[in-house]
Amino acid sequence: MSKLKQFFLAFVLFGLSAMAVYSQTSGSISGTSLNWAFVNGTLTISGSGRMPDWLSTENRPWQSHIDNIRTVTIETGVTRIGNFAFYNHTTIASVGIGNSVTEIGQNAFGECRGLRSVTIPASVIEIGNRAFSGSGLAEIVIPDNVTTLGNSVFSGCKQLISASIGRGITKLPDNAFSESGLTEITIPEWVSDVGSNTFSDSLNLATVYFNPVNSRGYDIAFVVFNPFYDCPALRTVIFGNTVQEIPDALFYSQPGITSLTIGSNVVRINKYAFSGCRGLSEIIIPDRVHTVAPFAFENCTGVTSLILGSGVTEIGSGSFRNSGAAEITIPEGVTSIGGRAFSDCTKLKTVYFNGINCENFISTNGHFADCPLLTSVIFGNRVRRIPEHALSSLSSIETVTIGSGVETIGNYAFAYCTGLTGIVIPDNVETLNRFAFDGCTRLRSARIGSGITEIPNSAFRNSGLTEITIPDGIVSIGGNAFSGSSRLRTVYFNARNCGDFSATNYHFDNCSSLEEVVFGDNVRRIPAYAIYGASSVELVTIGSRVNAIGNYAFSGCSSLEEITNKAATPQPVHYSVFGNVNKAACTLDVPAASLDAYRNAAEWKDFF
Repeated sequence: MSKLKQFFLAFVLFGLSAMAVYSQTSGSISGTSLNWAFVNGTLTISGSGRMPDWLSTENRPWQSHIDNIRTVTIETGVTRIGNFAFYNHTTIASVGIGNSVTEIGQNAFGECRGLRSVTIPASVIEIGNRAFSGSGLAEIVIPDNVTTLGNSVFSGCKQLISASIGRGITKLPDNAFSESGLTEITIPEWVSDVGSNTFSDSLNLATVYFNPVNSRGYDIAFVVFNPFYDCPALRTVIFGNTVQEIPDALFYSQPGITSLTIGSNVVRINKYAFSGCRGLSEIIIPDRVHTVAPFAFENCTGVTSLILGSGVTEIGSGSFRNSGAAEITIPEGVTSIGGRAFSDCTKLKTVYFNGINCENFISTNGHFADCPLLTSVIFGNRVRRIPEHALSSLSSIETVTIGSGVETIGNYAFAYCTGLTGIVIPDNVETLNRFAFDGCTRLRSARIGSGITEIPNSAFRNSGLTEITIPDGIVSIGGNAFSGSSRLRTVYFNARNCGDFSATNYHFDNCSSLEEVVFGDNVRRIPAYAIYGASSVELVTIGSRVNAIGNYAFSGCSSLEEITNKAATPQPVHYSVFGNVNKAACTLDVPAASLDAYRNAAEWKDFF
């Protein structure tokens, strides 16, 4: 036979073989006890055992029918669907899986864009990475026996609008439903870990029902891996009553969220949980929540209503910074408020502070810093202690109300509140601490309640007071208590038995406008150094019951023009009492019946 004939015969035989392969409608699957058959658009896999794995580019035995397969039936007996088994079979519309299958391999139905429905039997316990990614599924029910889902298992399923997660799933893997068509999702209570980008880029996702008891948190440094990253349609988030803790940064920077419901059993809201949710207008923290962690609601600029539950004890640093609330109520149980917790709230006008025994603030923390409209703070009647630095350096504050239960005002509590014009310290206050009103340059009036026994160091230093009344019960006045109060003109001194001052304490130092000091009729003794060095004082009145005047009491009052002494009996005084007082230029007014006694009394007689 010629070579030409041999070649022609080989070519014919090859063609016939190829046609036989192309037209083959059934056969076995190599290396397995499985068979396949294609009849009228349906591909059936039968036999027993596991399907083999393929690569995405490998031909399957039924490859010649790939454009005509409408239905896939995996019969009972098959235990595993192999990797890439039906990958990119775009014409498949439905799949039936026998109840012997325990595992669906990676990309088994990936890119099956025509696939609309599949029923996963209860026998399946594992679904591999990207098993249905890019498919056309409209809904999926993951049965309770499935314990493992692979990464990106339903990612890119843009037609998927409904997904039910079975009880066996405790972890939702990374990208599980990313770029899906879901409009809402319920994450059940048994899930403890929601992976990175689980629902990211799901452009239609509008509602999330979040029920995990305690799920892991996220890092804002890697916000692009947040499970709901770039879900622009997300509007509603509901935390169920099974939730105990809201994870870190779960909904960080989700500006589209407008409605938030926090379940009744939540006890802790972790850091950055809702930071940057600018669309929220209302935040209601339920009564069981005890901790709002740092920055939990930072930059929620759209918030106009903020309600903190009665169980809140800890408000973390920056937790409500830059919110839009006009008023805030601090609950009674709050014991700790972190730095800048409410700073930069540019619409905040009023704070109702009801924390009974809140810890001291720190001067550099600026809890209410940069709240330019904050003018009024009311401390409730159950508050026992106003913390140190509570409102220090808040120049916008104009009015402060101190409740009937307050016993202690902390150091620097109102220091440098330069907008404060008046203060009433009620009688129930027992302790006023140092620098409490230091630097309140516009403070024109202050009423010191009868419960105060000590006015501490620098309590009203550099204030704007024009007059002050020292109550009956004061027994001690600290150094610089009123020094630098350049507008102070009149002091009404009613302390019955106040302890001696010191030459180095300068209680009224640099009170350049101080003209008159009146010692009331209940005063028994004028302390040593009482107005020592007050060179601007022109008028002094000594009450009718004063029977003793301490050394140097008026020494250095070089402008003294008139003394009215109402006591019937001249007080014995040390020569230092009127040191540097020009007695010849100073008028002494005394009771008419006592005139002779004063003319004969040591030191007093020098005024006549």
